Formats: sequence, structure tokens, C-alpha cells
Amino acid sequence: MTSLDQLLSNTLRNIKFSEAQRLILDQAPKVRSESVKIHSATNRTLAKGLVAKRDSPAGAVSAMDGYALRHADLSSDLIVRGQTKAGESAGVSLERGAACRVFTGALLPKGADTVLVQEDANVSNGRLVPKSLPKFGAFVRPKGFDFQRGEELLSSGQKLTPAAIALCAAANVDRIEIARKPRIAIISTGNELCEPGMAKNSEDVVSSNGLALSALLENAGAESSNMGLVGDNVAELSKILHSAKNHDLIITTGGASVGDYDLVQTALQALGGKPTFWQVMVRPGKPVFLWELQGTPVLGLPGNPVSALVCGRVFAMPWVRRALGQNPEIERTIPFQLAKEIKQNGPRHQFARAILKDGLALITESQDSSLIKTLHRADLLIERPPHDKARAKGEIVQCLVLQN
Repeated sequence: MTSLDQLLSNTLRNIKFSEAQRLILDQAPKVRSESVKIHSATNRTLAKGLVAKRDSPAGAVSAMDGYALRHADLSSDLIVRGQTKAGESAGVSLERGAACRVFTGALLPKGADTVLVQEDANVSNGRLVPKSLPKFGAFVRPKGFDFQRGEELLSSGQKLTPAAIALCAAANVDRIEIARKPRIAIISTGNELCEPGMAKNSEDVVSSNGLALSALLENAGAESSNMGLVGDNVAELSKILHSAKNHDLIITTGGASVGDYDLVQTALQALGGKPTFWQVMVRPGKPVFLWELQGTPVLGLPGNPVSALVCGRVFAMPWVRRALGQNPEIERTIPFQLAKEIKQNGPRHQFARAILKDGLALITESQDSSLIKTLHRADLLIERPPHDKARAKGEIVQCLVLQN
């Protein structure tokens, strides 16, 4: 049997960040859809475009409380005949020389083309005298003013925000096709780990990666299964990896390197897995790997909490977007000025933590990948390509905005 060292020696190593991201995206499944009532669709992703089933408004309506009339009749006093409010039929056609009392949202009677707001109307003994003359079509929302029947209002891949839900409802759509959530298994490895609340000795390390990655990826639209903690044991690792194969993606944290206790890749090899790449020229997160286990991609992330979460953001989140039919690119970077100078970047693509200070990006003093507090306090990740030159105070850098 080929040793792991031999297997990895023939695998892509130390690849560029962009290449690693592309290879991970290539493993995303095709979008699968399901039909749901709009009441259950908030923050989900459309699997196909949404087409309006009616005009909105369905007929010409008044935008204000006032009087519907013919603009051509404004040269003389008008007779007020009847009234209509929202939700009522407009009734008979409006005869020449007449006005109809209308309320906001009410359908205009046939023939009316203008609304005189009530503040500009003197009404006495059933006769209306305008105080001022409105323009033709004033305060009228014509049929289809917002959208028209048959119009595509939302396209596939769009997230159903509260405003999008309102649009669906107004379009008379009660069921929509949404993308099924991709299922992700998250496995945290290491003998030193314990669950939150269970640390008793100084050698215990409280596990945070699984919870953090679950929160990150569920917020992106995935369904996560936290498979718990697994020790540095090939048999245990093989068992849990085998049980996770029914997911669309398996993410492991820890055990991604080649130390005596970094056994995840050993377990994957024992199960017949095939490596795609190992090690990426990115900081934090160099020991990231990608394997394929009987049709299921396995993304290995480092054990350091900041490395795991940053790599989850720039590698796993785009995968989730692709699986949902969204644009898989990581969040668009936004330009910020630097609050102070930064040194030349090294050979790896970097995502450096920074805070906003008076609207400027201030890189944190320490970029140690174990410091969760600095990531929590960070507002931005400054993205720097390999060997990016030293930057002076006030220079523009591209940043990812964090939503902690």
C-alpha cells in the first residue's frame, strides 16, 4: 500500500489561494430545490425566478385621500357623487362634471384620471371647488405602477429578505421554489479537546471551532451537523468520517498537518479517500487540505480557532453559495484607508484582522491564529496578495467586512 507520504508527495502542494478556492468550488453539488409556503421561506434562496401572477396595483388607485375627477373638468365646480375606499369596487363610471370621494389605496372610478387631495378641496352642499389645480394624473398610481403580471421580480440565487417576501406576497405568490440547504458535517479532532463547560485541568482545551463554523455556515444558508469531538485515533476518526459520508461536505478541524498526532489524512487514506490538494499559500491556514471520500468532499481546516474560522469564511462559505445557486465569490472587498503603515507582506495570501478607528482600517498588533478575542473585536479582514508592498498610512487597502 502506498504510504501517506508517498501519496501526498504526488498531490498538489502549496497551491495559490485562488486555485484552492476554485478546486473547492468545483466540489459543490448542483442546486436541489423544494417547494415551500412563503411563510417558511425567510432568508432562504430562490431556486428559480419568481414571476408576478398579477399587476400591482391591479387597477389605478388613489395615492392620497381626496377626490377622483377628470382633469378636463377642473375649469368649473364639480358635483360630488359617492365615495370609494381601499378594498371596494370603484362602482359606476365617473360622469363628466362629477368627482368621487376616494381614500388612499381606493380604486379610481372609470373615467377619473386625477386626484385632488382633500387639503386642496372646498366642499359645500355636495359641490367641490378646488383651492388649487393639480397636474394631470396627480396622486394616481396607475395599474401595474409597481410591477406587471408576468414580470420576473426575483431571479434564481437571490436571498429571500423581508422585502423579497413582501414582493412575493404582493405578486399573489403563495408557494415558491427554494434551494435545499446543503448539509455539512463538522468534526473537531484532538485528544486535548473538551466540550464547553467541561474543562477541569490546565491541559484541557475547550473546543470552539465546531460551534463557530456551524454558526458561520448556517448563517450562510447551510444545514450543519456538529459531529462532536474525536480523539487522535485512526480507528475513531475513520468511524466518524465514514458515518458523515451522507452529507454534501465534511469539514474537519485539527489534525491537518503531518505531526505524530495529525491523523485525519491517515484515516481518509484508510477509507480509500483521494487527496486533491494539501497546503495553501494563505495566512492564516496553510495546512488546509481537500480530499474526496467516496463522492463526498472533505475540507480539512487547521485547529487554531482563528485559522479555522477565517478559512471557513473564505473557502467554505463560497462553497455554500455555489450549492445554493448564489454567486460563489467571497464577499466583495471594500476599500478602506489605513490608520497606520503596514509592512510588506510575505509569500502567502493574507487575511489580516483589523478594527475600524475613525473610519480607518487599523491592523491589530498581533495576528496570532490562536487569539479568538482579536477576531471577535475585528471589524475587517485586510486582504493582501503575496509580496504586497509596504503600505503607508492613508493608503487604500481592500477589506472584507466582518459581521461578528
